[in-house]
Amino acid sequence: MKYLITYLIILSAFPTCCNDEAIETEKISLSENEIQLIPYSLNQNINFQHSNGFTFNFVVTQDTYNWNSDNYCDDCCGGEYTSYQERYVSLESEYPEFNILLSLNSLQDIEFEEKSLNIQINRYHSSLKYDSSAKFICETIICYDEIVINDNTYFNVIECELENKYDTNNSINLYPQKVLYNNDFGIIQIKMSNNETYSLNN
Repeated sequence: MKYLITYLIILSAFPTCCNDEAIETEKISLSENEIQLIPYSLNQNINFQHSNGFTFNFVVTQDTYNWNSDNYCDDCCGGEYTSYQERYVSLESEYPEFNILLSLNSLQDIEFEEKSLNIQINRYHSSLKYDSSAKFICETIICYDEIVINDNTYFNVIECELENKYDTNNSINLYPQKVLYNNDFGIIQIKMSNNETYSLNN
């Protein structure tokens, strides 16, 4: 009994926070301008053309919104947190086999005061930085005021490199290398490592 009392005294000397609930101090939604950065809707079909001539469709298989938070401890830890909205859009094609994921969230990078639209094509990805008015930042990417693809003229197009941070296998010689994008049409062209292209076919 003496040992039990001693144990209870020791235990009570260490305060716990398990009864403290974390408090949501801010809830940040995606703005309409941010939402329009990904101009796709569920079940939409988008026709593309290979540089050798054949055409195929991408199908939008996912367009979802959800809420996340910057609370990285358990709920019992207490403290304050911010909730922020995310959007995920997936495009798929059967042949050639492309799995594309576009995502963004409403949480701003505090240090750089910017947000990013993330593009992943199979295992290759890039992040497109944009400012508070949802305009892409042309510091580390190529920006075109106007560009012609498949006899169609597109305005305010950005071109970015795709990187593979998951696979260091240098034997892969055919992969998506660059993507051209704007917020009116989304992905306009995918440039492959062998100089072939897949382009939007309006």
